[in-house]
Amino acid sequence: MRVTPTRLLGVLAGLVLVAGTAGSTPAATWQIGTNQQTAKSLDTTVTVSARVPSTVTLSNATWTTVPVDLTWSTTADRLEFTHSLVELRVEQTRGSGPTVTSAQVSAPAGAGTTRINVDMMSNRGPAPTLSGKYEVFLEVARVRAHFDEGAAAYDDFTFGNVKLGSFSVKTKTQVALESAATTRTTIRFSGSLRAPGENGNTQAVPGEVLRIYFDPAGTRSKALQRSIYVSAGGTFDLIVPRKGKGTWSFAFAGSTNWAASSASKAVAS
Repeated sequence: MRVTPTRLLGVLAGLVLVAGTAGSTPAATWQIGTNQQTAKSLDTTVTVSARVPSTVTLSNATWTTVPVDLTWSTTADRLEFTHSLVELRVEQTRGSGPTVTSAQVSAPAGAGTTRINVDMMSNRGPAPTLSGKYEVFLEVARVRAHFDEGAAAYDDFTFGNVKLGSFSVKTKTQVALESAATTRTTIRFSGSLRAPGENGNTQAVPGEVLRIYFDPAGTRSKALQRSIYVSAGGTFDLIVPRKGKGTWSFAFAGSTNWAASSASKAVAS
């Protein structure tokens, strides 16, 4: 029997949004009540809803960009934001990333959708330093609503802590199958579970569970053979009985801090 390991190389650049998980939050609506010059009630509303990705997968452990889409609507003809201050704030609720980060938003003039890319960068702790849970909030300074006839309504309050949504951050992983050796009755596989680290290096992913499958040549389907823990150094060394021709595959299902891996395969002929 000859076993040929296929090592999975390369890490995707940028972030990956998990398909189908981004969603819109319920809209936040603010009432802007009275024209301060005429004391006439204008019954004006400003509404904003948001789409925030529920999961972001990192290919760099210490920075990423999270896209947030804000959709504005208003009963006024034009909005004016005092001091042009519209800000997104991202707060960590669990994990090892930055406690707070924020992004300035170009103040909208009226209805429409704006994408804000929130840059997240960590400067503390060992990688994966951005893994964890985060919540997104919107802060808006005093708003002035304008109408074609020249009337204007004002709101004297700052809109703070309007929660738009939440997301989790996980670091991409890779199973590297580095060697495979056979005897008359057994196959020995060795490799590691790795992830992007700081300064372009990779880091070990310790103590996680790998699942090992065998897909025999012919009509029988792939089946789970073993589940093993990688070591504190992120390595594994496994001896299994020979099973004839087929394909062995090694995969990591993911966990709180780490994203699932693609399968690293070895063909037994």
